[in-house]
Amino acid sequence: HHIPSNDGSEEFYFTISRLKVSFTSKIFIDQSCEFQLDGFLPTSLVEKGRLPVDEFNKFVNEKSRSDKWKVVIMKLSSMSGGENTSSYKRFYKEYESLRRICMFQVSDTTKVFLITPKFLRICKCVSSLKDLSRTSTYVVVITKEPLSYSQSN
Repeated sequence: HHIPSNDGSEEFYFTISRLKVSFTSKIFIDQSCEFQLDGFLPTSLVEKGRLPVDEFNKFVNEKSRSDKWKVVIMKLSSMSGGENTSSYKRFYKEYESLRRICMFQVSDTTKVFLITPKFLRICKCVSSLKDLSRTSTYVVVITKEPLSYSQSN
């Protein structure tokens, strides 16, 4: 299902400050995910920085070995509108050419990363997913915040 933001909207607004572009998208969470993220993320996410792919892999690996941090993987979906889609394409082409992963800081204890299609094979946290969509951008949330377990588990 699509997760709602903390204000109930299913549309998330991503701002990539460096490129002066914004786009909206829904975020799809798989039913098999062990955590419930409904209402967890803010509607508006503003880019905080960018990491080389190797640093991202190292960061996720360190955090996922700790019991304090949780890693949740979802994907962008339902992007519509010509201008919206072209802003998204401009963002991902630029970041892929720089070999960078975009980071959004929600709080000191929660970070969101967008893994664009080119990096799905080399980002260890998503490359092992079954049913990986090679054309999708994945959303990786890393948080220390307490998350509810989903009902389907």
